[in-house]
Amino acid sequence: MGVFIPLLWAAANEKKTTLQLLINKGADLEARNPDTSYTALMYAAVYGRVSATKYLLDSGAMLEVRDKYTYTPLALAASVGHEPITSLLLEKGADIEARASDGSTPLSIAARKGNDGVVKVLLEKGANVEAENQAGDSSLLRACNYGHMGVIQQLIDAGANIHTQTYDGSTPLSAAARKGREGLVKLLLEKGADIDTRDHSGDTPLSRACLYDHMGVVRMLLDKGAIVDVRNKQGKTTLQLAEKNAKAEIVSLLRKHLATKER
Repeated sequence: MGVFIPLLWAAANEKKTTLQLLINKGADLEARNPDTSYTALMYAAVYGRVSATKYLLDSGAMLEVRDKYTYTPLALAASVGHEPITSLLLEKGADIEARASDGSTPLSIAARKGNDGVVKVLLEKGANVEAENQAGDSSLLRACNYGHMGVIQQLIDAGANIHTQTYDGSTPLSAAARKGREGLVKLLLEKGADIDTRDHSGDTPLSRACLYDHMGVVRMLLDKGAIVDVRNKQGKTTLQLAEKNAKAEIVSLLRKHLATKER
C-alpha cells in the first residue's frame, strides 16, 4: 500500500471497528495514498470489502472520486471483477457511464478484463452497450480483442452492434480473425457479421487471418464464402499477403480455392 495511512489500511482489510474508531475521531474520509491516489473507498472497492464500502458511503465518502488514472470506485470494482461492490455502488447512485481519461466506461473496462459477472450486473442496470472509448472501441470490440467469449455472448444478447468499427475500420470479426480466435469467428458469423467487410487499409477478415498466419480461421472463412480475389489499398491481394506472411499450407489452400473458382 506504500505510505501507511490507518484509514486506508482499515478499509483495505475490512477492519470495521478500526474504521468506526478512526472516522469517529475525525479521520479524513478523502485522504489519499500519494502513490496510487486511492481513497479509503477505492481501497474497499478494489479489495472487494462490502462491509467497509457500505460503512464508508454511509459515513459520507465521496462516491465519484477518481484515482490518478481517472477511475472511479465503480470503475475499479468493474476492473477487478467484484460483483457485490459493483451492485452496492450502483445502488448508492454511482454513475454507470462515468468515463476514464481514455473514454472507457465501467462496462468497457469489465468487458476488456473478461469479468462476466460484473458485465451482467452493469447490463441489467442499463449500461450503454454501444459506448465507445476515444479509440472508437465499443465494449464488444474490446471483449473480442481479448477473446472473452462469455462477455461477448452477453453483449450480443444485449443488442451490441456486431458491425461496429473502430478508428482503423476494424470490426469484431476482423479483430477475431487477426487474433486467430476460431470459436469467436464462428459465433460472429452465426450472428450475421459481414464476412467481407474492409477496414481502412482495405483488408478483409480473410486477409487479416492470412497476414497473421491463422490456418483454422482462413479455412473457416473460405468455407463460409469469403471473397479471395480482392486487393487492399496497397494493391496486395489476399494470396500475396499469404505468400509473404503465412505458412505454405495457407498459400496452397488459397491457390486451390482460386483454381476451383476459375473452372
